[in-house]
Amino acid sequence: YKYENENVLVEVLGCNKVTKIEIKNEDVLEDGEMLADILVVAVNNALDQIKKDKERKLSKYGSGLGGLF
Repeated sequence: YKYENENVLVEVLGCNKVTKIEIKNEDVLEDGEMLADILVVAVNNALDQIKKDKERKLSKYGSGLGGLF
């Protein structure tokens, strides 16, 4: 899973491990606070993608179990 914008690229595995962070715009390196904010947004977005994908995949199995509980 990845999140990419004009400033950064973040890749995360389905087990919630960050595998790559690439700074695409070196201008953000001059502002540490801005870079930190960009990275937080990017990592959280990639983790949200994983969560949504897992929920989507599990929902198709859960719909058939409605009568069991």
